[in-house]
Amino acid sequence: MKINKRKTFPSAPRKPKGLARKSAEPKPPDIFQKKFRALLPAAKDALGLNMTWPTPLAVANVALQTQVFSRLRPETDLEKRICAHPDFLACVVWGPKRPGHHEGTVMEHIALLFNEIEQWTNNPAARALPFRPAPRRVLRPIGLIHDAFKRYQYEKPKALPQASHFQFAASFARHLGVSENICRVIELHDFSFYIMRDFKKTGDEATAKERTRQLLACVDPKIYFAFIYVDRRAGLEPDGSPGNTDGIIAFWNQVQAWGLLNG
Repeated sequence: MKINKRKTFPSAPRKPKGLARKSAEPKPPDIFQKKFRALLPAAKDALGLNMTWPTPLAVANVALQTQVFSRLRPETDLEKRICAHPDFLACVVWGPKRPGHHEGTVMEHIALLFNEIEQWTNNPAARALPFRPAPRRVLRPIGLIHDAFKRYQYEKPKALPQASHFQFAASFARHLGVSENICRVIELHDFSFYIMRDFKKTGDEATAKERTRQLLACVDPKIYFAFIYVDRRAGLEPDGSPGNTDGIIAFWNQVQAWGLLNG
């Protein structure tokens, strides 16, 4: 992968002095603060990266774009812009077979995820689940972007700060003007796993409940649960079968037991 040399991200533009902040803008929940990040050491660099997306680091590759368009078949203008971006193209072809992702490349994961979305949204009643699918027009952009930049996490170009794939993904989505509702699901899609993993390890129910409360305050729960379900299904097991979703159902049941969802 050819990378253009660039030392730093361009700084976000500063607001002119005297420009009043919007008083109607709510204060973000604690999940965006260091206090919450300290509770999640495995994701300690989440949500704190204030950056603008740089000039593409990767060089445009027409052959690669053709390959990605053929496999993922983007539908909307937004999906086509995502799939044509040089950095997206360079990153989605990355991915060795690994625990939780025996399908290999990120592109293959996205293709399987799209298939899961189609099957579920076309026949929701076929799956005995406690929650229903979100609209495909909402799930597909999340699916395209959520894991796209794992390559930049593990093979970090010098031009990039140290960050997790979901930080890069959310930053990229915001750069393209994706709604904040979707960006937050992209940014937090792995957090339910972190919460439940640590809960099982420590047995600290009060902390797990508070983390979950903060998480659900930041996302649309219906979209969030629908997405993490199809995401897990698209992460193949070693034998090639769909990913085991027992953990997703267990998290849903725990949330219900804690009374953290209304309706």
